[in-house]
Amino acid sequence: MLNIKKYSTVCLSALLLAGSFSCEDRIELDPISTVSSENFWQTTEDALAGTIAIYDGLQGTYNNNHIFWGELRGDNFDLANDNSTNAQSELVLNTLQSTANVARWTRLYNTISRANIALNRLEPLVESGIADEGLMGEAYAIRAKLYFDAIRVWGNVPLIRDGSSALDLGQLSQPAVSPTTVLEQSILPDIQAASIIMQRQAVQSDPFRFTLSSLLCLQAEVAMWTRDYQAARTAVNTLINLGTHSLVTSVEDYVNMFANETPGVDGNKQFGSELIYSIPYSISEPALDPVFEDQRPGGRAIANNANRSGIKNTFNAGGTQVLISIDAEIEWRTLFPVVDTLWNALYPDTPPVLTEIAPVTQDDGSVVMEEVPIYGDWRYLTVREDGTELSPEEVGGQRMVKHGLTVGAFQTDDTDINIYRYADMLLLLAEAENFLNPGDGTAALAIVNQIREARMLPMVTPGAFGADVSAREDFILRERRFELFGEGKRWWDLARTNRVVETLNPRLDPELGGFERGRPFEGLTGNDNLTRDRGFELFPIFQNHLRDNLLLEQNPAYQ
Repeated sequence: MLNIKKYSTVCLSALLLAGSFSCEDRIELDPISTVSSENFWQTTEDALAGTIAIYDGLQGTYNNNHIFWGELRGDNFDLANDNSTNAQSELVLNTLQSTANVARWTRLYNTISRANIALNRLEPLVESGIADEGLMGEAYAIRAKLYFDAIRVWGNVPLIRDGSSALDLGQLSQPAVSPTTVLEQSILPDIQAASIIMQRQAVQSDPFRFTLSSLLCLQAEVAMWTRDYQAARTAVNTLINLGTHSLVTSVEDYVNMFANETPGVDGNKQFGSELIYSIPYSISEPALDPVFEDQRPGGRAIANNANRSGIKNTFNAGGTQVLISIDAEIEWRTLFPVVDTLWNALYPDTPPVLTEIAPVTQDDGSVVMEEVPIYGDWRYLTVREDGTELSPEEVGGQRMVKHGLTVGAFQTDDTDINIYRYADMLLLLAEAENFLNPGDGTAALAIVNQIREARMLPMVTPGAFGADVSAREDFILRERRFELFGEGKRWWDLARTNRVVETLNPRLDPELGGFERGRPFEGLTGNDNLTRDRGFELFPIFQNHLRDNLLLEQNPAYQ
């Protein structure tokens, strides 16, 4: 059995409303009461509060995990030093063990339980007209997202969909099922059910709740993972046709999507027309969520900061363990040189975006202050700790400050986690178009250049884009690496395109020694991401889960 507290109570949270929902509404997740679930689910207010409780569960499920699952296992970050044994180093070096707390799925299943109960209890309320069916659409969408990430992280997992009663420990005493089974019996049916409901809803976009726009993002993400490129194309094109989101077109607007310069101050949040769905955090919430009380193996409770994202501390706190990888810096500078002669040789007709006032020596020897260009991709320059202060010859040693330079304690890190944004979806569409039109890269190139234009960067020529599907896919993935740097997407890109072994094993080769010493990934077999033996690409099953549920089996690479 899993080490999950019996779900005999429902921790409620209130959504402060001012009329109807809009894109400016935020979910306020302040606990207001704890009541018996048997006496709950009676009124319109109960239905809303019970649904918002699922969102409350997402905070603790995804805080560190969003980056641990989707970013640090990739090639975007190196270790800052070689004396760390925390989760960051184990993920970067692929030395994760079944004893690691990051391998727990407790919070994820707690949140799935909330969705299960909500779906069961909402149905009669919707049928009687007490509750809006849109709440059921949200619960379906969230459950689909949770199970999709579960199979991507662990592979075979228990499939629990019964919400008729409290989630007692016995419900999880069952064997895990294959990712394909979870996909076919839960993820795709839930997406379909949510889609039917959400297409009838008046609100099609909300930055902090699942609506049709964010559901379409999930649909596209699942379709790309399963290589259903036509379904991915349809989902993203439907999103585009909604007209609810657009690319930002200035440096300031781009930075504002991520930066939280004063953590711990409510209201100073990331915003922008590209942000489709984010998990919000608020300093007004207590840092410790008792519903997600963690237990060490000996049974001692530990503070978990379930209601803090911790994303800034992961990347640029004073004792951070990861730095922007040297490989990423070199590749970024190769495509967008930081030296004027190299930039002008590649892009003679495109001046760089950033400028600064600097001393310039005139022909007569005098020195005057003039506005001069700063060469390189401004996205790269804005994520480096040293910003535009860089040496053309030296790389490395840079913390990532995409989410802001100012860093407080983890307990005050209320930076929102951006799950889906518009540029991410457009680049997925470019990938899909590349495979759907193997003999012609025109459609995919047009999408890449749409983003380049919004970012005020040089246009990509057909020759540079690539002559075949493979070359074009490489180019698009590099564009995704830079555009979505540090956003929890890179590992998933490598995994779903079968690039884990070729990309990461040279970094993990024990022969290299030092920070790069790690455990190489096993070779991949087959073309089905859902059924192949993925070896160390998967997380181990946490040791306590195996102890509590004897029907579970450890993933083969960790046996």
